[in-house]
Amino acid sequence: FDRRIVVRETTGGKVLRIQKGRIDDRKAVSLSPDGKLLAVTAKNQAVILEPETGKIQRRIEVSKSDINAVRFSPDGKLLVAGGLVRKLSVWNPETEEMLFSLSGYSEDINTIEFSPDGKMICSTSCDDTVKVWDVPGRKILFTLRGHKDSSTGAAFSPDGAMVATASEDGKA
Repeated sequence: FDRRIVVRETTGGKVLRIQKGRIDDRKAVSLSPDGKLLAVTAKNQAVILEPETGKIQRRIEVSKSDINAVRFSPDGKLLVAGGLVRKLSVWNPETEEMLFSLSGYSEDINTIEFSPDGKMICSTSCDDTVKVWDVPGRKILFTLRGHKDSSTGAAFSPDGAMVATASEDGKA
């Protein structure tokens, strides 16, 4: 674990930029849809920087506790973060304004994914659950149970009609 952020081309894997040092405790990254911004978790902050230059544009203090996950919405207008505080915080990445939060976990949040249309968020947690949220309605749609250990990943199908989840219990 070398604590670097590496930005690469998708054709051939050529390294475009290596970011070292200026951001502590990096756990997750998310590129904006236009590729002009990179959000990085850094303890209790989401650090937004330019991926090509490494120049930090802003630091958003998300919570008093560490964050484990960060994700830009498909249109780039929202940035969602979650972690040890056990709720999702939804931000405007340009103005650094927190728009709303989504609560309902009893343990840490591990990952965040948007549906392709940006209308739903799927988040996973150490409490063995996966929650699917209605973004415009700012509410939970449903909670998925069935994993017997920390849920660690989620992915929407391209049409948003299905969501797949993974867990430390070895099941998907």
